[in-house]
Amino acid sequence: MKKPTVFVSSTVYDFLDLRSALKYWLSEIGFDAQFSEYNDFQKNLTLNSYDACLQSVSECDYFVLLIGTRRGGLYPNEDISITRKEYRVAYDLAKTGKIKKLIIFIRQSVWDVREDRKYLHKLLQDVTVLENDNPIDVKKIENHSSNILRDAEHIISFIDEVTRKEDARNGNMPNMNWVHTFNSFNDIISTLKIEFKVNVELPVRVAEQNIRMAVVHTLQKIAHKTDSGAITAYYLPFKDIRAKIKKLRDEVDFFTGKEVVRLTTEDVHNMSNFLLFYYTGVEELTTYDFENALSSGVFMDFDIENGTPTYNNFCRMLHQLIEEINRVKKFVREFSRETQLEMMNQIRYYHKRSQEFYDFDVFDLAQLSSIYERLMNIQHISFYLIQCMDNKNKSLELPVLMNGFIKSERPLEADILRIFNSNSQ
Repeated sequence: MKKPTVFVSSTVYDFLDLRSALKYWLSEIGFDAQFSEYNDFQKNLTLNSYDACLQSVSECDYFVLLIGTRRGGLYPNEDISITRKEYRVAYDLAKTGKIKKLIIFIRQSVWDVREDRKYLHKLLQDVTVLENDNPIDVKKIENHSSNILRDAEHIISFIDEVTRKEDARNGNMPNMNWVHTFNSFNDIISTLKIEFKVNVELPVRVAEQNIRMAVVHTLQKIAHKTDSGAITAYYLPFKDIRAKIKKLRDEVDFFTGKEVVRLTTEDVHNMSNFLLFYYTGVEELTTYDFENALSSGVFMDFDIENGTPTYNNFCRMLHQLIEEINRVKKFVREFSRETQLEMMNQIRYYHKRSQEFYDFDVFDLAQLSSIYERLMNIQHISFYLIQCMDNKNKSLELPVLMNGFIKSERPLEADILRIFNSNSQ
């Protein structure tokens, strides 16, 4: 996946620490962050450094501008800074749609000085300031350097440009002139999260998309499309047969090995289809994407009190899905070809007879039921994972899964952990 590219333009020295933090944050959430002072800055080495930067601007998706207290170096043959030249190139590209967004930040103290100088300008228009009985050029007073502004005239002029002051003065509706003032790094990333629509970290969004596609491919392998265009699966009709196996299991206290399950003609037809296609797509199932998502930890919650990451229901079902896929592949391999052929021959024999019910060995059917249960669990868990992501809730109520016919429950995680904790004391 191509990462969205962000070019961050500013003077380097007065923003050095902030640029470093911003570089790290943008990279962590999955953006290609272009900062000219770093070795990974993408540039054309056949060009001079100024033109190489301008070319990099033309290749970005987003342009972030930071205006602070310094003017910075001048662009050759033009009485503007290099940063201002980068902005002008980005602005022209944004007007044509080649850059998606211009995001402009101005340090709050600089903005405050600029506002103060505006009122100073109005005041000086109405008075005459003398030095040794000679009038002083008011611009010299308005643009004096201070600890906050090293080159006031240039910086204020730059702010007037990005706010499109001249357009507004001429009665035009200025475009792309929104500015954001900031005092801290948090002010900047709070804005960028909104502008980049980063409600959660990009790695989580990427992981969610990977999970969605992995779930789709998983269901695609075990389902099929009918002639009418409907999506179904060969294992679904086995539901009624499993219910009959379960009924027999509930009625029998002790199995002798001679028990049979009585099936209807429709049951036999459904079982015939399942016998023919139970293995379809199973060997192609993979747990790779699910294992990566689980081991990455991006879906885990964080226990603030204990300072540890914790499992939520989404993670539990990811873990369960991996287990179900591995188990169904194992059960399919263990269901012998001989048993399959024997059952198919029995079905062929029954087809030659006209009767209402047919008896099948309960243990043969139980093997098929184990495969059916795993496939149904894969289906239910897949739907659950999608539902969690759609609802942005990783702790929805867990789906009810199948686990054989014995009336017993697996111990809870808390029970197992309690055993380990007691043994470690």
